[in-house]
Amino acid sequence: MHLFRYLATALHAKGWEVLFSVRAKGENVELLKDYGLPFEVYGTSRKSFFSKIFSAFQKKLALYQILKKFKPTLTISHGSFYLSQVSWFYRVPNITLEDTGNMEQILLYLPFTNAILTPESYHRNHGKKQIRYNGFHETAYIYPDILKQAQANNLSSPDTVLIRLVDWTASHDLGQEGLSSSVISQLIRIVDDQSKIKILSEKPLPENLKLYSLDIPPHQLHEFLRKVKLYVGEGATLASECAHMGIPAIYVNSRSAGVIQAQVKAALLFHFTTSEGVVEKAIQLLSDPSVFSQHQIKAVKFLENNINLSKLLEWFIESWPESFRIMKENPEYQNNFK
Repeated sequence: MHLFRYLATALHAKGWEVLFSVRAKGENVELLKDYGLPFEVYGTSRKSFFSKIFSAFQKKLALYQILKKFKPTLTISHGSFYLSQVSWFYRVPNITLEDTGNMEQILLYLPFTNAILTPESYHRNHGKKQIRYNGFHETAYIYPDILKQAQANNLSSPDTVLIRLVDWTASHDLGQEGLSSSVISQLIRIVDDQSKIKILSEKPLPENLKLYSLDIPPHQLHEFLRKVKLYVGEGATLASECAHMGIPAIYVNSRSAGVIQAQVKAALLFHFTTSEGVVEKAIQLLSDPSVFSQHQIKAVKFLENNINLSKLLEWFIESWPESFRIMKENPEYQNNFK
């Protein structure tokens, strides 16, 4: 939702009709309501592998009914094989954004989509449909805030440690694991003021951790991150968002992605495949009073040559299909959208 929020607003201001199709998963529906964005629900998120398979046909049928009613001239998604397949069947062009490389999903949408837009740091090659851009998904919605903060020299002094836990039910999470309960307990102990530690979890927390639960409306999360001095979590998206905002981030997950590797190289993010060493790294970062300001400066430098993804997408959609040809023949054209 965040990836396309600014894009949807910009297109709507130019007279486009925009509709979000969404699975009722996590905070998706609540976020769309909070931002006043039009949407239709085409299914719910299933947890077991077999229920995901059995519900796929129902989701695609519901999505086809949405397209038939809305009559789009173009569709765009973040790696949705549901939308790419239904768009192909409905005979409407489909654009896919990809940055994680989950092949179990890519193989299902690759034959049906018309274009795949990926960051330069993305590690896979998908052939003639692929267009690379100098940026990241996060530059579609965090980019403007970072620049404003840098220009104002507003390097604040946040005081909260945020722990992020995922529920491990996504198809690409099978066999994965993250923070152990003992490491979570140790992290809580090393924070001087335990009122300054918050846990954002996709799964129900045990009784002993419920008092640390972050209880805010989903649309206020990015505003809350301005209070965070350290992120420790299993979720790649939030880890990457924190790194973009100049918040020291410890990402604990055996899975990686191009954006994660780029942020590790820029020393904005620290990637651990297991819990081993996480507490020591957290202590090191929390004991250095200059870490936060250093990360703020590094984040600005990290973004200074990136494009604004929302602006690129706005042009790409309005100029389709000519935009595809232009980007293939002259990739430097994207520099018009910084």
